[in-house]
Amino acid sequence: MSDDQQRSRHSLTVWLIVVALLFPVIYVLSAGPAVWLYNHGGFSPAVNELIALPYAPLGLLRDNCKPLGDLLDWYIDLWP
Repeated sequence: MSDDQQRSRHSLTVWLIVVALLFPVIYVLSAGPAVWLYNHGGFSPAVNELIALPYAPLGLLRDNCKPLGDLLDWYIDLWP
């Protein structure tokens, strides 16, 4: 394998690790705007359900883990 191929493979590996680490953070942080969109009904009910569906795991977490639920509620309340 040439040096360019190794560098390219290394760069790809680094990017995949960065994305894998940032995805959960971005997912949780996007819950605030998603709840805002859902509550303000700018879309049809069908679209609102599509917005809510990916966040169901956070709802379960919120309902079953009080400290994390309180933190999530605090964050969502930042989006009036």
